[in-house]
Amino acid sequence: MTYFSIYNEIAEGGLDNYWHYFFSKYAPQYPDFFLHHWGKPVFILLSTSFAQFGFIGIKVFNILCGLIATIYCYKILILLKIPFKWTILPLLIFSPLYFIVLQSALTEPLFSLILIATIYFYFTEKFFLGSILISFILFSRSEGTFIIPCFLVYLMIIKQWKYIPLLFTGFIVYGIVGKLMGHDFLWFFTENPYQLKSPYGHGHFMDILARYDAIWGLPFLIVLCVSVSIMIFLFIKHKQFLFWKPINETGKIFFLVFTPSFIYLVFHLYVWHFGLCGSAGLERVLASVFPGFALLSIWSINKLMLSRFPRLLSLSFILIFFYFHIQTPFQKLSYPLKSWGAERCIIDATTWIKSSLPENCMIYYAYPNIIFELDRNPFDKSHNNELFAFKEHCKSNSISIPSFVFWDSNYSESTCGVSIKDLEDCHYTFVKDFTDGGDFHLKIYKRDH
Repeated sequence: MTYFSIYNEIAEGGLDNYWHYFFSKYAPQYPDFFLHHWGKPVFILLSTSFAQFGFIGIKVFNILCGLIATIYCYKILILLKIPFKWTILPLLIFSPLYFIVLQSALTEPLFSLILIATIYFYFTEKFFLGSILISFILFSRSEGTFIIPCFLVYLMIIKQWKYIPLLFTGFIVYGIVGKLMGHDFLWFFTENPYQLKSPYGHGHFMDILARYDAIWGLPFLIVLCVSVSIMIFLFIKHKQFLFWKPINETGKIFFLVFTPSFIYLVFHLYVWHFGLCGSAGLERVLASVFPGFALLSIWSINKLMLSRFPRLLSLSFILIFFYFHIQTPFQKLSYPLKSWGAERCIIDATTWIKSSLPENCMIYYAYPNIIFELDRNPFDKSHNNELFAFKEHCKSNSISIPSFVFWDSNYSESTCGVSIKDLEDCHYTFVKDFTDGGDFHLKIYKRDH
């Protein structure tokens, strides 16, 4: 995955990748980023040192999150005395969605690590450590606000009341830090960047699941469905729905593994269907609970099937399954990932001009990946600005250094309101045109001062 991450020209997540990278990389220069709601404070805090090594650094951080999450799954299977526990590694890592998301700068891998590590601590009855850890999960992704109650309910069921206050540790810590840095104590709620009504519209309840081949792949999905059925059967058989009964192994799997993963899945299906909470109907969000999916599958299949078969027969089934499963990430995508269309033009344009750009110049852009490819600081508005600012700067003639405009046919005029005529009226001269062979054009304009 590190090899692919180095040579991938694009990454899952599109522009979100670049902004998460920017917030992590420049957080030491802009300390308030450590409380940036959209950027995710815990993610920024833990990944910022990796981001100083460039984009590959933050991708290595996510790969490590995924591998450590796999180790925690393995340790849980050891506790459960499950045979063939090594199968968790290829099952989780080669799941199409988890495989591609680990090669990105997105926040899902860290969320998945915090969740599965907490599950491990609860399995080992380290409730103090687990409760503190899970309390910070809402600062790695906002969905943590309804994951934490899953563990609160579990503590209530097993009557470990004294650990419940610890579930508020993360909120209190970041509330105090926010207050000291000029924010409201309740800034997690008052500065929430997600509108109740999503600007991305809505869709069918099953839209995300319809892309199962890009999420689990058919082999994993079949095993997962069978596993859920087995788990529910055992849950009912052992009467674990009676809360006053002692919780056994099946109950722990149900409450600690299945419930958070299932609630997370249903939440995203729900908000996309009704167009809520900024949902764009993206399947990548499910990577956050993939360790739970994998752990549930390994436990259930071993519990009712593989443990009852002769070892050689079980191993034959496993090898056949992984023959098909390991292929799934590569069936629709060719790694290393190649750019195309607008992204290809941006890479070509920035590669062409990068060596000739003056150190002290202004860049105007509509696509943030232009600034990313040029390795510039998007928060330094004295040298880098979105095209929205172009007309005001031109009118006031406030730019006294050489400036370049990366004008694109998609957003520059329709969204930013800057036309070719505006550039010419402001005495910018045409430098070069890049095209994808279709309708997209990226034109570079320059003005010397």
